[in-house]
Amino acid sequence: MVFKGFVKFVSYKKRFAANLGFKSFEEMSNHTHTIFLIPPDAGCFVTKLPDGGWAVWNNQGNPPYSLEKWDTWEEAARYLRILFDSKGLTEECWKPQGYNGSDKDEFLTRPPTSTDE
Repeated sequence: MVFKGFVKFVSYKKRFAANLGFKSFEEMSNHTHTIFLIPPDAGCFVTKLPDGGWAVWNNQGNPPYSLEKWDTWEEAARYLRILFDSKGLTEECWKPQGYNGSDKDEFLTRPPTSTDE
């Protein structure tokens, strides 16, 4: 029974990555950054899409996970902060990966990715 659940989850990860335009979940992970933590064991992420847009998603609960797509980093960043504030989380949960500290002005620049020159 546990094995079937694991296989279903792995299959979901592949479909999720393909839906965002990636060949694999691993490839998608290389373009994904953690933005904030959702206690007890979830997180909110942003992924730079192959078409240049950005996807905001979280792994709270069971798949399918919530997903929002944005054309620009500025739109995604604004949404992320509004989403964070709406959840009533403490600032300790705000942990944008790829940034030093949690300065909001610093967060207005997009996170570095492996494809940036």
